[in-house]
Amino acid sequence: MKLYAIRHGKTDWNVRRVMQGRVDVPLNDQGLAQAREAKENLRGYAFDRVFVSPQIRAMQTARIVTEGRNVPVIPEEALRERSYGVYEGKSRDDFCYEDFWNWEKDVSYENAESIRAFFGRVWPFLDSLKNRYPGEKILLVTHGGVIRAIECYAHPDMMNDQLGRWLPGNCSILEYDL
Repeated sequence: MKLYAIRHGKTDWNVRRVMQGRVDVPLNDQGLAQAREAKENLRGYAFDRVFVSPQIRAMQTARIVTEGRNVPVIPEEALRERSYGVYEGKSRDDFCYEDFWNWEKDVSYENAESIRAFFGRVWPFLDSLKNRYPGEKILLVTHGGVIRAIECYAHPDMMNDQLGRWLPGNCSILEYDL
């Protein structure tokens, strides 16, 4: 299976470096422009189906990048961003962000998903895609945290203490052979 993952376009909270997590924050003008540019960048790609996080920033991005395509766009709960619990709406500087993304430490703040619980939500979905759609080309429109989980699924060596420093850019397109 060929898997493509795209992170949603920029939001005002991205600009301010505020943790969005499960909060529904729409794309800003730059994010809308990024989604239109991603649509152009994806012009030569064919997809059998598209799965999208039901959060507004991902849904807006998916609507733009799939406009004019005859492909099913399916909301998928497993693609929601990781919950930051009490730190949603707060700056990265308000807590130990890198520890929160450290597999070995498996930190969980109040009402937040630990990294192991989060990956334990995303990885079974990836397993089901591989089993249900072998040989297909699938696009996921989701969030930076979910793409971190996909990256670690495809490249287990990414599960190190540097994971918190790696984040795909808004509307960047990543490609995986699973």
